[in-house]
Amino acid sequence: MDMYETDKLLFRKLATPHAPFILKLVNTEGWLNYIGDRNVHNEQDVLGYIQKIVDMPKSHCWVVSLREGDDPIGIVTLFHRSYLEFNDLGFAFLPAYHGKGYAFEAAHHVMNFILNENNFPLLATCVAENTRSISLLEKLGFTYVGEVNPEGEGLRVYGVNLK
Repeated sequence: MDMYETDKLLFRKLATPHAPFILKLVNTEGWLNYIGDRNVHNEQDVLGYIQKIVDMPKSHCWVVSLREGDDPIGIVTLFHRSYLEFNDLGFAFLPAYHGKGYAFEAAHHVMNFILNENNFPLLATCVAENTRSISLLEKLGFTYVGEVNPEGEGLRVYGVNLK
């Protein structure tokens, strides 16, 4: 799944040419409040951050762009986290694209690929204050299954296709 598309969106594997977009995304208010400061403040920082993500085993990050115009608007991730039994589905979009259905379409597409092609269960994590993400996860069919506290950070865990 290096590149694929939906009716409105294009998905490409994260790579260094996405650096300006990633630098902008990780410094948005929503990212800083709900995901956390990753200390990515310049070109060198963002290139290191991208390489760290690309090098993560069993993990994937796609940059989501509008098909019309091809401008990056967000990311969808499948990260293998040591403190979770199954992959963690994540998403983050620039504020200008919130509330337009893009995050749902992108996350739904990745989720369906995993569930239909591989039949793997999926998890998703977020802080309790991130009500928009929780609402989206519930719309996608995820249900609350508990909490984890990696590195002392309380995260709510949601799951889908759990047997």
